[in-house]
Amino acid sequence: MITEQSALGTPGIFFRTDAFHRMFIVDDTFLRNTAAPTKPRYGAWTLIIDYTGGGQVGVISSHQVQISEEYQYEVITQSRLKMKVQFDKTVYGTGDRIGISAALTLDGKGIPNASVMLEVTAPGQSAHNFIARTAVSAGLLERAHGVLAKEDVTAIGIKSFALGLKGAKFNDFTNTRTIKMNESGNTGVYTASIDATSVPGNYEFYVVAVGLTSGGVAFRREQRVSERVDVLPHANFTLIDVLYQTNRAIVRVFPSDRFGNVILFDPAFNPRIVLQTSNGEFTGPMTFNGDGSYTRTLAYSASIANPVIRVLIDGAVVVPSFPLAPVAHLVWVNEVSNFTPGNEAKPGINTHNKPDAALGDPSPKGADVFVSLGGRGSLTVDVKGSMIVNQGPADVTVFVAPDESLRSYLVEASPDGTSWTALGTSLGVTQSFGLGKLATAKAIRITDQSGRIRDKPECVDHSRRQYSRSGCAES
Repeated sequence: MITEQSALGTPGIFFRTDAFHRMFIVDDTFLRNTAAPTKPRYGAWTLIIDYTGGGQVGVISSHQVQISEEYQYEVITQSRLKMKVQFDKTVYGTGDRIGISAALTLDGKGIPNASVMLEVTAPGQSAHNFIARTAVSAGLLERAHGVLAKEDVTAIGIKSFALGLKGAKFNDFTNTRTIKMNESGNTGVYTASIDATSVPGNYEFYVVAVGLTSGGVAFRREQRVSERVDVLPHANFTLIDVLYQTNRAIVRVFPSDRFGNVILFDPAFNPRIVLQTSNGEFTGPMTFNGDGSYTRTLAYSASIANPVIRVLIDGAVVVPSFPLAPVAHLVWVNEVSNFTPGNEAKPGINTHNKPDAALGDPSPKGADVFVSLGGRGSLTVDVKGSMIVNQGPADVTVFVAPDESLRSYLVEASPDGTSWTALGTSLGVTQSFGLGKLATAKAIRITDQSGRIRDKPECVDHSRRQYSRSGCAES
């Protein structure tokens, strides 16, 4: 055993110390054991850290209290036997397979038949998802703004602080598992792969290799590496919601991957997202909404060509083409056939229960003019004296005003007012639907599928609630 005391008089060992560190340097003559060459000191060593404090701690002697001290250690080796751990790619996105290899070599030649294990520690959930999906009141956000007014902080930091004021805590748990790394032939290269990467964040890898060299010398090598898995938004899972107003549209983008992970950034500090249009001009700054969505205003003339939007994130095209609804050329529903109000947290809390608010063009209406379906509620409308004719994928458009959270809905069409065919569902944004197999339709029914109700009006960031302006339009 090498100790501070024995190191001072042992050839081949150098000891350095000060108030904050201890350093042992062992040279090659000690490892070869030149005094007894048949008994070299190669192999696995064990580091023992022992704190044996004495004297007084305050007025209590050391044997009466538990003495501890945090420490770090580092081992720097110079060895002919090396282990090199590397990944198969430099960048990973959620859902990607992570390939990892460990090459064991002695003097550059592979060491076969070792036992190599890989411990993987993966994040249990995404902090950005937690921040985006946990609502806070406007009052708490205002308090957070006030406290951090003089601090260099982003909008994400402000919402995180507001969540702290609310008492919402993020559970930063991890999942750990150990797998065997397999050797391909007798190459000394051991590989493994990880498929469970749906959660973005830092993934930690701990490789332990144990074996014998060709000369029969036992060895053990360990190495820790880490890799970050980022959210890579995809067009099929990135939502675009549009609030149509006279000669302008409020465009709200929800970048997401196939697992529903959001990306969070403050566009005032980091303009990662860019919106482009074929007609008109985006004006004003990009707004961070705190829920993983970003909003910007598009000014355009509805009487000219219909705008087509393109979304770029980090310079890459995520949504290549998103045409806006041709508002100037739509025929608006003008009759309510049936309205079945949905559930309320308590009677009377839904003050937007007038179904006629869904009729006509929503563009010139005030922000407070809409109908709220309620949990599992439904609304049936039609164009009096007319039929909707199947012309393509945008026969019917449901208009939804932006809200604090999205509420999914089902759209159905009926050729006779009695039999119904589902046209599709939406997560809760303004969306167009085709009649599908129906040649014509007389009525359109919209049904809330979320079942969610407003139970705490003070805990939302916006005043407009589900299916705002849920008027249907015939193209």
